[in-house]
Amino acid sequence: MIRVIGIGPGNPDYILPVAIKYIKKAKTVIGADRHLEAVKDYCQETLNYSKGFDYIGQYIQEHLDDDIAVVVSGDALFYSMLNFVKRTVDHTKIEVIPGISSLQYMYAKLKRGYESAKWISYHGREVDVIQELTDHDSVGILTDHHHSPAYIANVLHEHQIEDRVMYIGENLSYEDERIHKMTIKEAMAYEAKSLSVVVIEYDA
Repeated sequence: MIRVIGIGPGNPDYILPVAIKYIKKAKTVIGADRHLEAVKDYCQETLNYSKGFDYIGQYIQEHLDDDIAVVVSGDALFYSMLNFVKRTVDHTKIEVIPGISSLQYMYAKLKRGYESAKWISYHGREVDVIQELTDHDSVGILTDHHHSPAYIANVLHEHQIEDRVMYIGENLSYEDERIHKMTIKEAMAYEAKSLSVVVIEYDA
């Protein structure tokens, strides 16, 4: 069985018990450096994403009778490796173990419900943040190195969107976690120290 397992926003305290159970059971745990570091105490063998997707896909296909865990940040259902695994093996060989996403964590820190929010990700893709802000009062964003909070704030400024505030969360769930509330103008010059999560809303 191939299990795609969400391991939460970063701090091992947020890894669900069911995730730990199946990671311990797995013959091989596949993930990036930071994923494998977070679960190292539970692994028998590990395989790093750095081997390349062709190699990983072939490895999975050759070990369908073994318990394999593919560990991903946050929730396994939100912009994760799940689609890659589904393209690699039949869905009957796959089980998904959800986790706590960084956006869930961020909204919890802000004490906000997200029933009407829109969540988007810049990880490896382009998104129309202006359209999303036109359609939704609250937009949560996973940033990447090219689409930083400052980049997003500058896009908003170029489209004359100044009536929102930006919450920037860095190192979420860790001891050095930081969450800042900024105007769009303030965020335009902000240098995030790490990959961050952004929530854009009208000021409460």
